[in-house]
Amino acid sequence: MNKLLLTLTASLVASFGAPIAASAQDLNGLEIATRSSETYDGFGQYRVDMDMILIAPDGSETLRDLQLEALETTSEDEGDRSLTRFLAPADVAGTLFLSHSMVTESDKTWLFLPALGRPTEIRSRSKSGPFLGSEFAFEDLSSNEIGRYTYTYLETREVDGRMMDVVECVPTYEGTGYSKLHCFFDAQDFKPRRIEFFDRGGQHLKTLTLRDYRAYDNGQSMSHRQIMENHLTGKATRLVFGDFDFTAEINADRLQPEALETL
Repeated sequence: MNKLLLTLTASLVASFGAPIAASAQDLNGLEIATRSSETYDGFGQYRVDMDMILIAPDGSETLRDLQLEALETTSEDEGDRSLTRFLAPADVAGTLFLSHSMVTESDKTWLFLPALGRPTEIRSRSKSGPFLGSEFAFEDLSSNEIGRYTYTYLETREVDGRMMDVVECVPTYEGTGYSKLHCFFDAQDFKPRRIEFFDRGGQHLKTLTLRDYRAYDNGQSMSHRQIMENHLTGKATRLVFGDFDFTAEINADRLQPEALETL
């Protein structure tokens, strides 16, 4: 859904692909989601600094500094790769999160904690858990590739003064903590503006809102402010992105689990 918040969302700005369903309504949902995905095609690679702000129910905030690298791939079996690096504060500095998005199988993800000194692969059953104390789950931080959802068009309605095409996206991959997502795509520029996450019991668990899209010379338009709100706990996590550097040279060898110990 983010070629990665596109992909941390950027993992999370949605990148949807082909469905399994075949009804006219499902095909309409697929067309809407695919049209949104295509607005991110061809980004190549980028590096971006970002702030992650953890917001407690009482409004108190904890700031974390991160850097995200993403690399677009052209493989038929593998999606985009991304590396998230925690820079500050000291208790999380040096933590690395590596994601290899897969097309038809569960993503391959690894977490490197300095205290352990080696990367640990995150298994499917753990990917629905919270990402280092934030309101994002591990599975939220990977780009979503072809065949990972089925799509059903629900409605077109006005939200905050903009017309939105609402599509229900049902995960088909293993280990998900969600029964469905309701994805709101801007009917004018096709960008995702809101994603509602429903838990396995069908309860509305979280909402991700994407704002402040900015256009770049390479034709990309990226969200610079995102907030994930947890409706059950009252907690939230806000992401604030700096300028995306699409000219950054991202070495594919760095985006391998065996390289994490040397970064």
